[in-house]
Amino acid sequence: MTFITDYGGTIFVGLILLSIIALILRKFARDKRAGKSVVCGCGCSNCPHGAACCADKKN
Repeated sequence: MTFITDYGGTIFVGLILLSIIALILRKFARDKRAGKSVVCGCGCSNCPHGAACCADKKN
């Protein structure tokens, strides 16, 4: 019980950070399934690497 009282604040902050990371990863997964880019939000027309990363979208 002393462990929880001694490190309760650290555990709380750690849980908050893990929750934030989980929400970010969930957003990335949803964007990926929707066909959006995880790297950038702009279109591929002006991107020099557009042909490489968006090749599967053009078919």
